[in-house]
Amino acid sequence: MLNGMKQKLAGRLPGLIMILTGINILLFISSGQYWTLLNPKYMMVTTVTGYAFGLIGLILVLLPATLKRSTLFSALIILGLLSTLNVSIWLNQQGRSPQSSLSLEEHIDRLYSREKLMDKEYIKINIAELTTLIENKSSQIGADNFLFRGQIYRSGTDEYQVLRTVVSCCLADAITIGLRIRTNFPIDYADGQWIKVYGCITEDTKREPSDHHFAKTTGFMTVIQPGVVFQADVLKNVDPPDFPLIFQFRQEEPFAY
Repeated sequence: MLNGMKQKLAGRLPGLIMILTGINILLFISSGQYWTLLNPKYMMVTTVTGYAFGLIGLILVLLPATLKRSTLFSALIILGLLSTLNVSIWLNQQGRSPQSSLSLEEHIDRLYSREKLMDKEYIKINIAELTTLIENKSSQIGADNFLFRGQIYRSGTDEYQVLRTVVSCCLADAITIGLRIRTNFPIDYADGQWIKVYGCITEDTKREPSDHHFAKTTGFMTVIQPGVVFQADVLKNVDPPDFPLIFQFRQEEPFAY
């Protein structure tokens, strides 16, 4: 009798493991810490995967012992993966990018793609998008004014740089991107302070950025955009954003900011 129970348990073990795996995936999603490891745009796919694992596991547990579970197990896994892929493709075709919850302040801030200040209009953009425009030699560079957020750090006696960490897929591929800033007024900020920077991009080929200081500061490989400097009109203190990492990148306005 004991051997029979062991055999039944062993036959249902793959299904139980899949159920527990699905539960753990869903608990991770509901913990609010998803963005610390993965890009939130994958949250819907991860959710579907969690439910698929749980459902497949339940089917395997409830199967009669006379059926060959190994064959059906393989078939269900393939079906689950294909279903997850189809959902991902469908979401992309619908133009939907699942987002984690944002605060009301963040929603309001993202509602408008531009901001006016002192008779100037500034395009809201994040550092990753702005450096992409620079590298692509967009006609907007030098013609438009921009507004972005980041953490300010001193790099030497008279140079400051504003940094932001960018995640394409997960923290394993995270990289910190920065721009040198220049002002016509004194700067007095502590390293790591979050600020808003209003201004425009100008060429500056005389000085190359020194980024050795920032490897210790951010914990990620740091790239400071060479050959340009951001001429800042105004700097403002801001609270850190709900999601300090950059997950979204857009090629045109409205930018992800």
